[in-house]
Amino acid sequence: MKNALRASTVFSMATLLAASSLIGPVTAAYAANNVQSMDVASGAVPVDDSVTSRVEDSIDGEDVAVDQSLPVNAMESEDEGFRVDVSAPEHEAESVDSSFQYVYLSYPSLPGGTDQVVAFATPDDGDTLASATLNYVSANGVQGTTVASESAGNSAAFVFGSTLKSNTYFLTSITYVLQGDGTEHVVDLSDRDYSFTVVDSSVSSEGTSVYYADGEGNAVEAQSIQQALECADSPDGISTYAERSARNVGVIALDAGHGGVDSGAQGNGKSEADLTWKIMTACKNKLEAYGFKIVLARQQSGYYPSNDYLYRVQRCIDQGAQAYVSFHINSGSSGAHGAEVYAPTANGTDYTQVSVELANKVMNNLAAMGLTYRGVFQMEVGDEFAVIRCAREQGIPGILIEHGFISNYGDVVNYFSDDGCRRLGEADAAAIIAQFPHPYSVNGISFSEELGHAGSTVKIGVNVSGKTDGLRYKFVWHRAGSDWSDSNWGVIGQDLTSPSISWTLPQAGEYEIYADVIDSNGYVTSTSKYKVVNWSLESLEVSGSALCGKPVKLQAKVSGDASGLKYKFVWEKGGWAKWGVAQQPSASSSCEWTPTEPGEYTVYLDVIDGSAERHLTRKVTVGERYSVESLEVSGDARCGKPVKLQAKVSGDASGLKYKFVWEKGGWAKWGVAQQPSASSSCEWTPTEPGEYTVYLDVIDGSAERHLTRKVTVGERYSVESLEVSGDARCGKPVKLQAKVSGDASGLKYKFVWEKGGWAKWGVAQQPSASSSCEWTPTEPGEYTVYLDVIDGSAERHLTRKVTVGERYSVESLEVSGDARCGKPVKLQAKVSGDASGLKYKFVWEKGGWAKWGVAQQPSASSSCEWTPTEPGEYTVYLDVIDGSAERHLTRKVTVEGTPIMGSLQTSVDAMVNLYESTGHTYPSDEFVSKGAPTIRDFCSLIVEAAVSEGVRPEVVFAQAMLETGWLQFGGSVKPNQCNFAGLGAVNQQSGGARFDDVYQGLLAQVQHLKGYATGAALNNTCVDPRYEVLQSKGFLGVAPYLEDLNGRWAVPGDTYGQNIARIISLIG
Repeated sequence: MKNALRASTVFSMATLLAASSLIGPVTAAYAANNVQSMDVASGAVPVDDSVTSRVEDSIDGEDVAVDQSLPVNAMESEDEGFRVDVSAPEHEAESVDSSFQYVYLSYPSLPGGTDQVVAFATPDDGDTLASATLNYVSANGVQGTTVASESAGNSAAFVFGSTLKSNTYFLTSITYVLQGDGTEHVVDLSDRDYSFTVVDSSVSSEGTSVYYADGEGNAVEAQSIQQALECADSPDGISTYAERSARNVGVIALDAGHGGVDSGAQGNGKSEADLTWKIMTACKNKLEAYGFKIVLARQQSGYYPSNDYLYRVQRCIDQGAQAYVSFHINSGSSGAHGAEVYAPTANGTDYTQVSVELANKVMNNLAAMGLTYRGVFQMEVGDEFAVIRCAREQGIPGILIEHGFISNYGDVVNYFSDDGCRRLGEADAAAIIAQFPHPYSVNGISFSEELGHAGSTVKIGVNVSGKTDGLRYKFVWHRAGSDWSDSNWGVIGQDLTSPSISWTLPQAGEYEIYADVIDSNGYVTSTSKYKVVNWSLESLEVSGSALCGKPVKLQAKVSGDASGLKYKFVWEKGGWAKWGVAQQPSASSSCEWTPTEPGEYTVYLDVIDGSAERHLTRKVTVGERYSVESLEVSGDARCGKPVKLQAKVSGDASGLKYKFVWEKGGWAKWGVAQQPSASSSCEWTPTEPGEYTVYLDVIDGSAERHLTRKVTVGERYSVESLEVSGDARCGKPVKLQAKVSGDASGLKYKFVWEKGGWAKWGVAQQPSASSSCEWTPTEPGEYTVYLDVIDGSAERHLTRKVTVGERYSVESLEVSGDARCGKPVKLQAKVSGDASGLKYKFVWEKGGWAKWGVAQQPSASSSCEWTPTEPGEYTVYLDVIDGSAERHLTRKVTVEGTPIMGSLQTSVDAMVNLYESTGHTYPSDEFVSKGAPTIRDFCSLIVEAAVSEGVRPEVVFAQAMLETGWLQFGGSVKPNQCNFAGLGAVNQQSGGARFDDVYQGLLAQVQHLKGYATGAALNNTCVDPRYEVLQSKGFLGVAPYLEDLNGRWAVPGDTYGQNIARIISLIG
């Protein structure tokens, strides 16, 4: 693959002389060509000793001086002994394909009458050329050949071209023979772009081009002869040159020349400082869109002293600038015109070389615009513009552009208008982009909606193309025309890996959107205006009959604040083959439009809000003047009954006539229902049943349109159904109803029932003019009811199955309410049907009738209340008694107990209020020294102790009140024991456990409750002296509910838990 490192630069010939073994032939060639502008010393490139020794030779008696003062270690990166042998193998064939070390083309653009100089070297420095020939061809196919003008060692120079005509010429091959070797070696250049152009201009547009062969034999255009030599000696065509390259530029400084107190040159009504700002701005916009970060040497306004140019480069370097471009306008005599570009002298360093390349690209672009090509000037050290010198000293590429003459009327008119400045800036930017191509480009900001609506969401995206891996994105909004206080801007999103984000729009107004594309060089900002409005375009409505010659109304539907909006309506047909404006921009949101021909139209709506617009389109199909939509038949189509025939026509029906014809049996019978008439409807009375076809002719002058309609004519009447209504139960009347459509006059109706295959039957109604009757079945079962519809001597029949149910049905036994100990629940028998006279009995049982009771003896009430006293599984029995017969249902009921464990469901205040409401006096003299001087302190300690172990505090309170008689004691347990639950008091004589203070006594009570309720470990150190008893007897977790404590905590204690629960229920 061909590697292309494009270098279009004006080289000092001394670079070639100092860097190559071609010193002899090239010097002689330039001497013969009268090239006087080469400064050998200033253009020298540091090389190694072997190259330097070659330039000490002299050719034709001329001594050539080479600057040896440059650092001797400039080539120390060359890896001695590490080479690729690219010399041709020895063959005895007459010619062989060969490679090369480099090809040097002096003038890619050659002024007419001037010689071209091409230098060439074989791959092996040890070769000695005997002869060499260069072959070339013009763009129009004329071939040419020239022999080497000079040769030395393995290199040769070809000087030719002064007689060539204006054209483009391509180098096709070089053939050479080495001394001592009769083989002709051929270097094929036909597939490589070695070309130059002979032009009439006396100044070339580009400088030299240097090529080397990479490790694969591909031609690579180098950036300097120094690089060509390094890469030619490198095994893979890559040298340390790349490590010091100034080509990876992402941050560019743009200097709009002059400014501040210095307005620059003046002429033809223009100011240089103003023009450079406009050119720079256009360049900046294009570079930022491409992906560069831009830093500015100055702002449009502000104080800049007359010597500010001395500090501009450093100011930009401090902001990370990696290249510097200064924009200027020239001034001179009124006849002087054209552009010129200044750069430092290319001295072998990457940044000066890049400066010259960039200068050439800029100059070429400006010349392509029509500006006279005045040239690229390499400024000598000591005689440089300040910005050129400062950039060189900082080691970055830097150029200064003179875009034309402010003193020349032609340059001013053609290039210094606002549009001209934009084109100049964009031409400069294009050259910069060509010099520093990026892997990605930024192409502005896009929005999912052209115009935003406050409160809605739009998607914002920055358009990035190319290699985007690793990029980050940031989006910021700013209220246009406002300062940057907190209320006027905000971050939409930052450090994003996606180039888009959704934004919920703020209040209406003009906004500036900033999108930063961030890479390792910094960031590039794109900006865009975006308008948010308080209105929304909902729809474009078209009302009216869209027919030729008929006006339709076009209506824009806008919600929100529509003040100040204007509306424009445009129509087109046939891909704009025909179009027109229905309404120019107007404050009216609607207009009338009259299409003149049928077909498919598109209507366009523009809603204009200042400079912003929203658009909608609507497809409209315009029909003919009229359309025959349908032939409708209304009325009951039966023998002898008139029906209405109606033509439905849309559009303009004026002047139409209508004819109706019917036929039956394939025109075996037919007739005219209406001759042509202006009436679009008529009556038609069919005389017999059957299938008819009705024909409609709509007559418009000599033209007709037709429709047909099938019509089925039925008998005089039809028996549709036999309906049974009412609750079909024993002893309940039901209604039998014959449903007949059509003409029922004179009909009679008879109803008969049977059951069990006519084992039982009866007549519900003898023939009668009434189409309904009542029938009361006397027993349940399956019946068949027969209907006879009698029309004189003719009859029609229908039957209907009827299931007669019992008088009543027991549907369910329902239990409602919270099924908990001590809480009443409602037992409800659900009975459907006739429940009169029924009685209801409710019985419960638990444990396989170990315990049972009657909730309600037989009663007319179908519900009762039942209060279970302990938790567990119950079965409730329902007996529904109908005289001597009964029906039964059962229902399982799970009764929950009062849980011991849990969180606080009440408050300290509620417990204190309950205690005080009992009228008991709190024994503060007993408990003041025990940590609870008041009942509130006592209750607070209950909560603290209970919560620490997960026990419900109200359970502890209620048990303590039950055990101590509301803290009055009186039994064997005394107050000073702080034993509030009778722990250890197993009989009337035993005082039980004793605790140091109230909290310890309550905590022991809590721990004993927890032991009964759960097998979980205690959270605190055990202070319950009876806890080990629970553990040893396996009682842990046996009583999760208070009711489970019956017979365990207290003996016999049948209602011990219920009594505690009752006190809990009293707490507010």
